[in-house]
Amino acid sequence: MALKNLLGLESFPIGDSEIMRRIQEAYKQNLEEIEFSSEKRVVKIKLSKVSQEGITHWYTG
Repeated sequence: MALKNLLGLESFPIGDSEIMRRIQEAYKQNLEEIEFSSEKRVVKIKLSKVSQEGITHWYTG
């Protein structure tokens, strides 16, 4: 299953690598959530306080 589907972003014109880049950038900025929006939908993803290395170590982009 694609990351887009897991996060409810299947209707957004964005790839898994861009989603991961935005999540990693949000962790670097110590944000609590990130938002993806289009003309029809807004999806907010709350970020945990778990180290990003623990979450994204498998992802190679």
